Amino acid sequence: MLCGCSMLSLFYVLLFGNIIHHASSSLDLYISREEMNRTLGVLADIKYVEDGKYDKPTAAYPYRVSDQIDTITFSWVSHAQVHYTMDIISNDPLVLPIANLRREGYVPTKLQEFTIEYRCSGHRSGQSMVELTFNFTIKTGGDFIEEIPVKLKQEKICAFRDARKGPAGVIAPPAESSFSVETVFRVIIIIAVIFLLIIAVGLLFYLKRSPKKGQTNNSHNGGIEDPPVSHFTRRMPMSFRSASRHLSRPFLTSTPAPKGGDSDAPCSSGTSGISSANSMFEYKERPVNMQKALQKLHVVRDEIRLLPSTDIQGNFGEIRMAMMRELDENPMPFTNKRYTGDGDVDEIEDEIGHQTMVLCKLFRRAVPSSILNRYLTDALMFYDLAGHPNLIKPCCLAYDETGAETTLPIVCYRHKGFGVLKHFLRGCKEKGALRAHELLTMCIDLSAAVHYLHRNHLVHRDIATRNCLVSEPQPGRLWVQLCDPSLSSDLYPNHYETLPENDPELRPIRWLAPESIKHRTYTSASDIWSLTTTLWEIWSVGEDPFPEVPLEDLHYSLTERCLIPPQPPNCPGNCHKEMVKIKIRR
Repeated sequence: MLCGCSMLSLFYVLLFGNIIHHASSSLDLYISREEMNRTLGVLADIKYVEDGKYDKPTAAYPYRVSDQIDTITFSWVSHAQVHYTMDIISNDPLVLPIANLRREGYVPTKLQEFTIEYRCSGHRSGQSMVELTFNFTIKTGGDFIEEIPVKLKQEKICAFRDARKGPAGVIAPPAESSFSVETVFRVIIIIAVIFLLIIAVGLLFYLKRSPKKGQTNNSHNGGIEDPPVSHFTRRMPMSFRSASRHLSRPFLTSTPAPKGGDSDAPCSSGTSGISSANSMFEYKERPVNMQKALQKLHVVRDEIRLLPSTDIQGNFGEIRMAMMRELDENPMPFTNKRYTGDGDVDEIEDEIGHQTMVLCKLFRRAVPSSILNRYLTDALMFYDLAGHPNLIKPCCLAYDETGAETTLPIVCYRHKGFGVLKHFLRGCKEKGALRAHELLTMCIDLSAAVHYLHRNHLVHRDIATRNCLVSEPQPGRLWVQLCDPSLSSDLYPNHYETLPENDPELRPIRWLAPESIKHRTYTSASDIWSLTTTLWEIWSVGEDPFPEVPLEDLHYSLTERCLIPPQPPNCPGNCHKEMVKIKIRR
């Protein structure tokens, strides 16, 4: 009897516990993918509450609302009875937030949307913080009650506006109607005449193109039959046919298969859901004609004017900004100045040229020739590849040939920005200057660069923030470009380590895939592993991966345990899940 009562009590406990879990796991509150694309230009959704779990790191970051956006639409649903109370406040009278939602009620059991409107007063420009607060109460019957407090922040940007004034600041008079009965009648007549002309031209064209009597479309004497639709479809580029599949994953598109690729290429066990068209390929060193590349990219040292400050110093070189003088391809003829022979030729050259900001990699004279050759080979890794917005390659090599002696070359990249991404992230972390949507944009830029390399069957082997450059071509839009492996390999010596297992080579162990550490094999799949580690670097705002793991334990942790970095505080939960999936399914 006692045993029966105990079993019955256990049954009720499990029953009510399951009811509570089901009720709490049925609440979802998020901003949809379409709304993110409309307001931030990012193809990803952001979930604040998912299956009843409140994602505090995601909610901690303010959602930026630009001066061109006045509303944000939220989506929510609950499959259980969930009561809520809502409050919305602004820390500045510059913005008046208005919600088309009751202050108190129940979460809908079918997916619905509600909108928050941000009204700017317009009397001055600035930014205000708006806090949207929910308190969800889940009652499952009896005394079982669970409360979920949720606080969402939005940062609204307002611009100065005066609706009464025109562009010149003059009060605009009310517009008078310029339409009259006579004007409307003339417009109708003109439209009717144009319509009749279009019909006449169409009839003439039809009569001219129609086949004459006795002729058929499929003439045996030179007649050409129109190709079927299926033939046109087969000739469409693969990028058009697979566009929807690529856009469905905002972070990383699939790696294309190389032409004539081996069907027995190694794949991880987690790639069963990936089609054979996404098979990986191994790294093959591209043959670079060094002499031809040096001649094609050569400029004299006098064309490069180095700026005095040094950005980063390394073991064998340094990074510095410089101004490069370039001659215009089609210079305008001189009209106001004539060269008479006693002037300065440089003044004439300055008139037909312009200066470009470049980032330079300089080498020290003490660098060994073997290391210099390796750096130059890596720098010219994809110099002849077609351009891509998120890929940067050398624009020139500056050196002088004086007799038998040649000066050490300066590798130059066209760059007008903040320099190396690693250095930039660390500086921003101290100031807290980066937002979540800016970090997400960097991740998308870097993923696009890796996808472009893999489409051209190139393996990078050293993807990291130290080999990326960052700039801001337009206000509020950070732009990341992937560089070749030679950029910063000597600037961050602590990133390149040797393993204790009789491995004297310096390698970026913390960024490498397990197979690259164990067997020194580099493939498109190992690039994907390094990419996800670099995405973690970006979300953690410049931190090194696995700082808590000592070097003697690193080999076992990465090769046997497949150690994955934890979720950074700034990274939304769904982004981290996608990064983990990519590592497993690469």
